[in-house]
Amino acid sequence: PRWSPNGQLLAYVFSSGVADQRMAVVSRAGTARRPSIRGRLSGWSRDSRSLLVVDRGAVVVAGVNGGRRVLARGNIWDAAWSPNGRWIAFVHHAYVGSGEERRISSSRLHVVRAGGGDVRLLVDGAKVSCADRIGYETYWGVLWSRDSSEVAVSRETASADGGACSGGFRVTTLDGATRTESQFVPADAWSSDGTMYASARSSLEAVHRNGTRKTIAKARGWHY
Repeated sequence: PRWSPNGQLLAYVFSSGVADQRMAVVSRAGTARRPSIRGRLSGWSRDSRSLLVVDRGAVVVAGVNGGRRVLARGNIWDAAWSPNGRWIAFVHHAYVGSGEERRISSSRLHVVRAGGGDVRLLVDGAKVSCADRIGYETYWGVLWSRDSSEVAVSRETASADGGACSGGFRVTTLDGATRTESQFVPADAWSSDGTMYASARSSLEAVHRNGTRKTIAKARGWHY
């Protein structure tokens, strides 16, 4: 379940079927249930009037009182609304093979205005190198900076023959300038002013946009 920004509504899933996942929206008192909404919840609008959902491979803005607006279609996996409410970033997967041999061949990170319009490609995971060979990246877990100027996605990099190379995450600006990290971004990892984020694996680090970093903690195992 997820509360609306104004704290008055609660969205929750009542059908967990992959092909037909549905949500309901109720008031905080448990009354005034809204029409059910088809799709997987990705976030609320700032004004608490709409939900961002991924429904059967499409990114959809659904009104809590009805109405749907499709922003993009395809094999879309993850989506996230920017904190300023202006943008929606989402991950699109490309596949090869069929049946049990079907697998992700690459991922792409896109952004579109929340009100609709042209979809902009930020990062193409099909155009990366892996151990001096042609490779591809798989993305998931879209996470915006608090000032809405950058987007982070977790990533796995592999060669074209399926050999793993590296993991971590990729950070990009809305202009498509990117940088990579060998570690992972925990949820809610951005600082309140949007200038730094925390990355974690075998150590916990604070990373500034200018590339400087400070180790906060070192220990065996993972940091969350």
